[in-house]
Amino acid sequence: MSTKAEQFSMKIRNLQEYHYRAANAIPPVPSGIDIANTLKYFSQTLIGVLKDVSSGPVDDCQSKPRERARLSSYPNLDYSGFYHTLVNLIDIVPILQYGQFVLGQSILYTFGSLLCFLQRDILDSLPHIIAPTIAVFPPSLHKEIMDFFCLTLLPMVLGSSQYLEGPSYATASVPAIIMTVLQYTTNPAQHTQLMETIMGLKINICKDLLCVIAYGPSPIRAVAINMMFHYWPQCKPPMVDTGFTYSGWKPVYCQHMKCPRPKTSMASKMCYDPSVAASYAEHPPPIYLCNHCSEMVNEENEQQKPMHTVLYPFELVSRTCENKNCMASDRRAMVTCYSTNCIIYHNNRPVRYCMMCHKQHHMPGSLHIVQSALPDPWKCDPEEQTYIVEAIVSLLLEAQPLEEKRYLEMGDQMPLNVDSKQENDDPINCYIYQDRRLLSRFAIWLLVGLCKPSTTTPHDILGRLLSAVFQWFDSTAFLSADSVGVSLENLKPEITSKWLQPVSESHFQVFVSCLLPHPYEYAKVGGYWDSLES
Repeated sequence: MSTKAEQFSMKIRNLQEYHYRAANAIPPVPSGIDIANTLKYFSQTLIGVLKDVSSGPVDDCQSKPRERARLSSYPNLDYSGFYHTLVNLIDIVPILQYGQFVLGQSILYTFGSLLCFLQRDILDSLPHIIAPTIAVFPPSLHKEIMDFFCLTLLPMVLGSSQYLEGPSYATASVPAIIMTVLQYTTNPAQHTQLMETIMGLKINICKDLLCVIAYGPSPIRAVAINMMFHYWPQCKPPMVDTGFTYSGWKPVYCQHMKCPRPKTSMASKMCYDPSVAASYAEHPPPIYLCNHCSEMVNEENEQQKPMHTVLYPFELVSRTCENKNCMASDRRAMVTCYSTNCIIYHNNRPVRYCMMCHKQHHMPGSLHIVQSALPDPWKCDPEEQTYIVEAIVSLLLEAQPLEEKRYLEMGDQMPLNVDSKQENDDPINCYIYQDRRLLSRFAIWLLVGLCKPSTTTPHDILGRLLSAVFQWFDSTAFLSADSVGVSLENLKPEITSKWLQPVSESHFQVFVSCLLPHPYEYAKVGGYWDSLES
């Protein structure tokens, strides 16, 4: 009779054979249903192991120093070999003729069951591996992918590890994950679900968003900048409508198998303990519970199980401090806290604090997940400074007409009979063109609000921003009298008086050098300079 380890290895070889046949079209070609039935064995086996391991460290998936103790508590099975086989199965989903949906769903569930058995280095790389599935799996699976990402994978991988061990591959891959999701799904509720999940798990998300805005394509840039101005409203001038409409995602319901109201009780607590998830939901961790079920779980266990508060959708972002006892003279909200100790008193929603209340609630050494205001570009680290500058430049260049930009990117000379009016005459391109031009408004607001010039401002950075502004003036020199034209035209007096005039007074030589026919290298931005070969 074969042992459990031998059966596990034999099933892995079956999956590898399925993959080889499907990838090379060797008959009989397996269907997605055939492969999903085999994956069901693995998920049931792994959930059964989690049930049997009733004692042990709870949050060890987030801790590398305790990794050996965590892995030694599980049976000696070929978890690494199964992981690599499972990753390879992702590639064959789009080429199967039957059962794509079932196989994709089974792959996601099996990955969730496998998380607790993987080494920390593999866990850190998993979000970056799973994110592209939103491009290759059927669109009908987008909701399942986002739920797996936001409810299972990211909480297990990120958690509090950044405070315990510092930056990791998982935290560094967040901009790529955001960019991938924004590019391949058009559902605004899924965009906000991803952003609010990450903001509740990782600090300094504004840096990641600025990276996406700086280097992402135009459609992604539009979504990212609108979300930034929603969650950081201090960037936006008062009484200005950006046109962004918040789309709320549905909170998860209680997953306890014996919950008295499973379809109506929203989960308010989350538990990372694998044995709790396997025993009470037959589900990979974490498990989401309502208040009643979380209390029942702790009553049934001798050892108190750590529970974390679940975040609800963050639709209304206040401009003023939400601390009821705030005594500050400046009550502008500058910081958002996502940690349990703060949100538990605010209906499980993030809390906005002014700077004085932030210092009172978050003492040095506090482990609260806090999203701070956008930094001063002249005082932040060089990497973040580059993201801010490039984000502003890329947004300003969005005002350049599409037809002209297309010829410049191709390196061809623009025909004399092609102008920006043709784009407005084309009903297909007109709406897209107007939306792109409106993106440059955000750059002006960021420029005026953040990049206040000083005598210590580096000349190369200031010159790059100046050249982008001059290119924006050139692109918007002839505007039609529609709502888009009026909106952009009204920004010109603001940027002239609040930014260009102070720059000309403090950095006159840099100002003039950007207007010369042959400026410095740092001032060669947009327009003609983009058409030259590098």
